[in-house]
Amino acid sequence: MPVVHVYMFEGWTVEQRRKIVAGITQAMVEGAGTEAKEVHVG
Repeated sequence: MPVVHVYMFEGWTVEQRRKIVAGITQAMVEGAGTEAKEVHVG
C-alpha cells in the first residue's frame, strides 16, 4: 500500500485539500500502477 505524507501550512480550504489529495492519488495510480483504493494520503 503506497503511503504519502503531506505537510501543509494553514490557510488551505477543505476543497483545496480534497483536490490535492485526489491529484496525488491519481499520480500514484498512473505512476506506480497501483489502485486508488490502495493509496493512503495523510
